[in-house]
Amino acid sequence: MRTFMILFLLALLAGFCRPAYADNNCWAGADYTSAAKEDSHVVIGTGGAISSFLPARFCQAAVTNNSASTVWAMVFDSATLPANGTKPKLEWNVATNTTNGEFGYGMQMNTGVVIACSSTEASLTVTVASSCFFHVTVAH
Repeated sequence: MRTFMILFLLALLAGFCRPAYADNNCWAGADYTSAAKEDSHVVIGTGGAISSFLPARFCQAAVTNNSASTVWAMVFDSATLPANGTKPKLEWNVATNTTNGEFGYGMQMNTGVVIACSSTEASLTVTVASSCFFHVTVAH
C-alpha cells in the first residue's frame, strides 16, 4: 500500500510539472522541415499515429511561399494528398515571398497529417510549380 501511495503521488506531481503548453498536447512531438521547395507533404501517413496507440496532433506550421502569387496553406486529416476540391481542416493565406504560420493547438488528426499549398481558398487546388517550404510540428 505504501508503494502504491508513493507511485500515486509521483504520478500526480508529474502531472503538475508538465510544461504550460502540454494541455494542447504539443509537448512531445516531431518536426518536419522541407529540404527543397514542394507543393505538398505527407507529414504522417501511417494511420494518423506517431506511436502505435496515440493519434497524431497537429501543433503548428510555417509556410514560406516563393511563388509570384498568394497561396493558401492547407492542413488535412489524411494519410495521402487529397484530391483537388477537398476542404481542409485548417487553412491560412501566405503572400508572395513571405512566411506565415498557424497554430493547431493539438488538433487531433485520426487519419494522418498532410500539408499543401493551394492556389485557391476554401478547397484544395494543388499549385502546379513547387513553390513552398514547410516547417511542421506534430505530436502524440
